[in-house]
Amino acid sequence: MIDGNTWWGFGQESIFQIAKDALQDDYVLNTITIPNSLRGIATSFENISAIDNNKFLIGSNLGYITFQLPFRSPEVSELKINNIAIANKGENYSSLAINANDVEIPFKDNFIHFSYTIPHYNLLSDVEYSTMLVGYDDHWSNWNTTGKTSFKNLPYGSYIFKVKGNLNGKETAVEEYRFTIAKPWYVSTLAIIIYAIIFLLIIYLTNRFYNNYYKKEQNKIIAENKKRLELQEITAQREIVTLKNQQLETEVASKNRELAASTMNIIRKNEFLSELKQKLNKANTNEDVEEVISIINKNIAEKDNWKLFKEAFDNADKDFLQSVKEKHPNLTSNDLKLCAYLRLNLSSKEIAPMLNISVRSVEIKRYRLRKKMDLAHEEGLVEYILTF
Repeated sequence: MIDGNTWWGFGQESIFQIAKDALQDDYVLNTITIPNSLRGIATSFENISAIDNNKFLIGSNLGYITFQLPFRSPEVSELKINNIAIANKGENYSSLAINANDVEIPFKDNFIHFSYTIPHYNLLSDVEYSTMLVGYDDHWSNWNTTGKTSFKNLPYGSYIFKVKGNLNGKETAVEEYRFTIAKPWYVSTLAIIIYAIIFLLIIYLTNRFYNNYYKKEQNKIIAENKKRLELQEITAQREIVTLKNQQLETEVASKNRELAASTMNIIRKNEFLSELKQKLNKANTNEDVEEVISIINKNIAEKDNWKLFKEAFDNADKDFLQSVKEKHPNLTSNDLKLCAYLRLNLSSKEIAPMLNISVRSVEIKRYRLRKKMDLAHEEGLVEYILTF
């Protein structure tokens, strides 16, 4: 567009004027910062008109814009934070006092929104903004014209919100807002104390549990060892008893052999002497024969035979005669002698010389003994005596 000695050009961010300087006979370039976004006119449809001396008007879809040459960029005002709002996850925002600083915000309201602007009614270009949240992101954001920013789900801690503006290459002073997101209840001092108490309680209970467990195991092992020792002791005692029983059996067998030997010697002796006596009786001799018979009678005296037999029998079975006497107190000493001979399972023929009587007399004695013991007809005398 040419207006006399002036040429006008339209760029995206500015309008350019090329005018001839009369004094220097040269051309001067003037830049008027009016961006196309503010003009709102399609390319090739731009229009500019002079309405007064060095005063011009530009048509716009939004109205019109006037400016005067020489063009001076307006002074940039201080940037202001207009609104601060917080919200929970439902994003129901509520405003905070702008003038208050170092505000503590509940953790549940850790969604925060900032609005800011440069208050000026006569700005011919867009203002750009850059922000930084110290404690969250320590880098300035890219320049943008939004004029607001939000932070969601901030962790607890202290923050400084910083914002600065840029107009025509001139940056504003940095505006700051300090705030703190409170700790959630589960990391509060009281909660930490409770956690510590619970942790110590768990350690205590665990330690007590393991102590009780190991104590029970130890007692169990001690009881098992004690039981094992008792079993070993019982086994040892049984072995001792077994050895003693074997020893006693050996001694009893030895005594029985002694008794049997003694009994047989007495029987043989008495049989021999009885036979000798019979022969002498048949001889019908003189006084010398009678003297021999007297000596024989003295040697086969039943009392002496019983004395020797009783000593041997008591060594082998000392409680037998006492037991029989207790069960049958009506038995005489001769009855007890017969019981002793019958316990050795001796026949009537073998018992006769022991008592220095005939076999017939032994049978009579056995019959009388059955009567005194009150035995049934079918019950054997020897079998009954062997039960003692």
